[in-house]
Amino acid sequence: ALAWSMNNLPASQWVVVLLVPILFGVGMFIILAVTKDDDEPMVMAFGIALGLKFVASFVRYYFALVVYGGLADSTLYDTTGRGIARSYRDGSLSFLETVPRGMGTDFLHRLTGFLYVLLGPSQIAAYIVMSWIGFFGQVLFIRAVRVSGVSVDVRRYTYVILFLPSLLYWPSALGKESIMMLGIGIATYGAARLFARRRYGIVTLLAGLLVAGAIRPHVAGTLLVSVGVAIALGRGSDHAGNRRGAGGRIVIVGLIAVGCMLAFSTAVNYFFPDGGSSGLSAVTDTLDKASTGTAGGGSQFDGATPNSPLRYPNAIFSVFFRPLPWEASSAQTMLASAEAMALLAVIWIRRRVILNALRKMAEEPFLIFAAVYTALFGIAWSSFSNVGALARQRVQVWPVLLIFIVLSAPRRHEGELPPAHVDRARPPERRMIQRA
Repeated sequence: ALAWSMNNLPASQWVVVLLVPILFGVGMFIILAVTKDDDEPMVMAFGIALGLKFVASFVRYYFALVVYGGLADSTLYDTTGRGIARSYRDGSLSFLETVPRGMGTDFLHRLTGFLYVLLGPSQIAAYIVMSWIGFFGQVLFIRAVRVSGVSVDVRRYTYVILFLPSLLYWPSALGKESIMMLGIGIATYGAARLFARRRYGIVTLLAGLLVAGAIRPHVAGTLLVSVGVAIALGRGSDHAGNRRGAGGRIVIVGLIAVGCMLAFSTAVNYFFPDGGSSGLSAVTDTLDKASTGTAGGGSQFDGATPNSPLRYPNAIFSVFFRPLPWEASSAQTMLASAEAMALLAVIWIRRRVILNALRKMAEEPFLIFAAVYTALFGIAWSSFSNVGALARQRVQVWPVLLIFIVLSAPRRHEGELPPAHVDRARPPERRMIQRA
C-alpha cells in the first residue's frame, strides 16, 4: 500500500498512509503503558476510539475543503504554515526559529509551520496529528477521574468521553480545539493529583496551564480560579487520611491568586493589545466582542450575555443546551440540539445523585474544581451566538461536566435495603403458640 501510494499519490497524500499506522501504534503503546495497572484497562475501547478519531479527522477535512470550499480557520493556518516551511527549506529560517511560540492564532500558525517542516506541507497530515493530540487530552480526563478518588462509574465515563459525538468530531482538525483539549486534560489531571496529594501534581497542573494558555489564556485563568476555590473550600484528604493544613492552603491559594492575575492580565493584553480596556470593563468588552464576532453565519441565535447575577442560570443553560429543538434550522443545528437534549435528559434522570454530590461537595475538592470550572465556563461563553462556534467551544467543558453525570449513587450499608424494596403488603409473621 505504501509503495503504491508513493508511486501514484502526491507526497502530501501518501505521507498519510505512513502516518496513520505509526500514530496508531505509538498511541496504543502509550495506552497499554498507562492502563497496565488498572482493574479494567478497556484497551479495546481506547483502540476503537483512536481509530474513530482518525476517521473524524478525514470527515472534518472533507467538510472544510469540499463542503465549505476552504472557508475554515484551518485554511489560514495551512497557508501560513506552508510559508514557514518554505522559508525553512530556502534557508531563511533555522530549525529553532520554526519551533512554535507566541499565543493564540499566532501559536497555531507557527505550530502548523513546524509540523510542515517535519512532515512536509500536507494539511490532511496536520489534521491527523491534531486528532491524535486531542485524543490524548480525552485520555487524560479519564486518568484524572481515576486518580481523583471521587466515586464515579469509571467505565461509563470512559465510554462517554471516548465516544460522545462532539468530542470525536470537533477536536479532530487543524485548529485550537485539539490543543485546548490536551491542555485542559493535562491541567485537570494535575489538579486531580494535587487534590489527592500525589507527586508531581503542581508540575502537571502548570504544564497544562502553559499549553492551554498558549491558545486561550483566559481559559488557563479559569482553570486556576477553579483550583484555588477547590483548595480554599475543600476539606478532602489524601489516601492516607492526611488533611492539608491551613498554612499550606493559604500559601497555595496565594500563589494561585497571583497566577490568576497574571493570566487575566495576559488575556486582556491578548484581546485588547492597544490597551483600550482594563479591569471590569475589559470583561464586559470581551463578552460584547464575542457576541458580535459570532453573530454571523446562518446558525446564529440570540445570545444570553449575563448583565447581572440573576441572568447567570439562563446564560449557563444557553451555553450547554442550546440550540433547543425548535431553534434548530439545519442538519448541523439539529445534531447539536439532539446531543444537548440527550445530555439534559441524563442529567434530569440522575438529578438526585448529582444534587446529593453537590451537597457533600466540600468533602471532594475535585468536584468543587469541576463545578466552579463548569459554572465559570458557562458565564464566560454565554455571549456566543452561533451554534457552530458554540458547539466547538463547549467541547472544552464537556469532559468536566460529564463527571457529574457518571457519579455513583451513595452506597448503602451491608444488609440495608432501599425503601422501594420493602414489601409493605406482606403481613408480619405471627408467633406460633404451643398449647399445653
